[in-house]
Amino acid sequence: MKSHMILARKAGIGVLVLSWYPPDSADENGIPTDPLVPALLDAALLEGIKICLHIEPYKNRSARSVASNLEYAIAAYASHPAYHRMPRAGATKPLPVFYVYDSYHTSAAEWGHLLKEGGSFSVRGGANDAYMVFLLVEKQHQQYATAGFDGFYTYFASDGFTYGSTTRYWGQLAELARRNSIRFFPSVGPGYIDTGVSRMGEGGGEGAGPFNDTSTAG
Repeated sequence: MKSHMILARKAGIGVLVLSWYPPDSADENGIPTDPLVPALLDAALLEGIKICLHIEPYKNRSARSVASNLEYAIAAYASHPAYHRMPRAGATKPLPVFYVYDSYHTSAAEWGHLLKEGGSFSVRGGANDAYMVFLLVEKQHQQYATAGFDGFYTYFASDGFTYGSTTRYWGQLAELARRNSIRFFPSVGPGYIDTGVSRMGEGGGEGAGPFNDTSTAG
């Protein structure tokens, strides 16, 4: 962990978003990630790096189960000085940040119960309030910009692989964020390639020309 944090700091990385399953959950490889969080936060702190959680799509995940996840994670980790926080309009202090992978598996209306003021189990203004970021992959996912989220990201790093990862649409997506007073976090990955495990990174390898010319960190 220490060596990875040092490399991240040297690369100018300020925040690491950690793939996370709540306790008693795991990915298809059966490896739980929650027990690693305390050590990762401590290691990040030593290098001046922040960490936040990327909530994975565990079985039967719903907006209501995410409410329970927030209660647990905020109590367990949000007070750590290395946990990443961001300001939210109307909040009295910066809020702990959570990314929600495959957020579109739950309807925008259901997310609204959790993330809008007055929602039936809303966290807004309470002890479990959080800065929530949804995943925009396809054009129809723009509907989640009005579901109470604070921002959205595109995840995939290959230009043209999805609607969200296509850089010529990023101006439109930035405007979507402005209209709804939320933030747009475009995902980039210079030199990214994962063709050894999937086809998602095709065209994005080192020396791939158009990818490295347009999808660079700035």
